[in-house]
Amino acid sequence: MIATSVCARGLDIPSIILVINFKCPNHLEDYIHRIGRTGRGGNKGTAITFITPAEEQYSIDLLKALEMAETNPPEDLIKLSQTFLSKVKKGEARKIRNRNIQGQGFKFDED
Repeated sequence: MIATSVCARGLDIPSIILVINFKCPNHLEDYIHRIGRTGRGGNKGTAITFITPAEEQYSIDLLKALEMAETNPPEDLIKLSQTFLSKVKKGEARKIRNRNIQGQGFKFDED
């Protein structure tokens, strides 16, 4: 499957064993939903994400996802992330915030 944000949610196709992200997802939740199309129902799967230096701001989320999966990240991804964080520290770049995922969610009360 070629993963896009459009097919990232709502598909349950148990036979998918490979997802390829040609364009890096721009936030962690989108990445997880895209790669979640593979390895369904206890099956193993593989996800490949291509990321370029122009997309370095997304390397932070990719590293976080790999850490959550207890997978060793590629050295090039670590370097890309370090380069980006160095630019942030110097004020040359800013960390992105996903504006679709903000707040604390809905709070139920007695009313």
